[in-house]
Amino acid sequence: MATPVHNSVNQWQAMRADRRWSVSILAVAGFLCLMLLAGAAQSQTQAQSSDALEALNTGPMPDNAVIAGNGWRCRVGFALSAGRCDPVKAPANAIVAGNGWRCLPGFARDENSCIRLVPPPYGYIQENEIKCVAGYAMQPDKSCAPVVAPANAVIAGNGWRCRAGYELSDGQCIALVVPANGFIRGNSWFCRTGWHRLKDSCVKTVVPANALLRGDRWTCNLGFRQQGLTCVAVVAPANATVRGDDWYCNTGFRREDDLCLAVVAPANATVRGDGYVCNAGFRDDGNGGCAAVIAPANATVRGNDWTCNPGYAKTRTNSCARIN
Repeated sequence: MATPVHNSVNQWQAMRADRRWSVSILAVAGFLCLMLLAGAAQSQTQAQSSDALEALNTGPMPDNAVIAGNGWRCRVGFALSAGRCDPVKAPANAIVAGNGWRCLPGFARDENSCIRLVPPPYGYIQENEIKCVAGYAMQPDKSCAPVVAPANAVIAGNGWRCRAGYELSDGQCIALVVPANGFIRGNSWFCRTGWHRLKDSCVKTVVPANALLRGDRWTCNLGFRQQGLTCVAVVAPANATVRGDDWYCNTGFRREDDLCLAVVAPANATVRGDGYVCNAGFRDDGNGGCAAVIAPANATVRGNDWTCNPGYAKTRTNSCARIN
């Protein structure tokens, strides 16, 4: 029996719609991947060049400079020189980085030039320095010599270390002497739980009342504090709370000797913890009060102080001058 024409058309249209939907999803996914890669590359570039950026300047702004916050700095590729921003001149085998330059991998800086690194036998170049392969150590003459390990030691990287159960002594690896109720861990020995180290032996730990054994030591339970070799209860005054092995005043109270006194906040202030802070727009006047922050022209009050607006710099007379 022949398939109806309208069914074939419907199937073809459905397949075409599914194909268009799949292509749209792939396009969106590809676009998102490109955006993520671009963002990562930009972040990496900024991270690489930020270390080489110069500090902010507040004098007259020259050519090839940009405003940054309340000052200015030379553009990337330019360096500050006598108040000017001159182009960075990188020597051979170097590239411009931020407001300076750095040598290419395989070259090392020698004052104002980049010299080629030549690794010795068993050496290799990593970025801008020479290193020795594992099992070899760098010598004063910049050569790589085999690492010589003493008995009961193993070579590790460019040096050596004592095997487990041995300790370093005068350049040699000697066997650990473990007392009763002790055990070896790596290159040292420790006492078992319930025992503590006393010179070269392990002594039984005696736990007092209201205490808990922790490893080779004991600590007082919550609400108790150590007094000699015993644990005594913590006694808190009014408006205080016991916490751990001490007591603390509640919010709005401050500790004075063995009492908790109420905190009195001045006008335009808020009680916080065991003291007070001036509200936003006010600052401590040094006499126990909070005075209003007065900002000069071209400045904005922020928190308990003021800062110059972008494009202006703070002067010695506490005003904001435009950056030229």
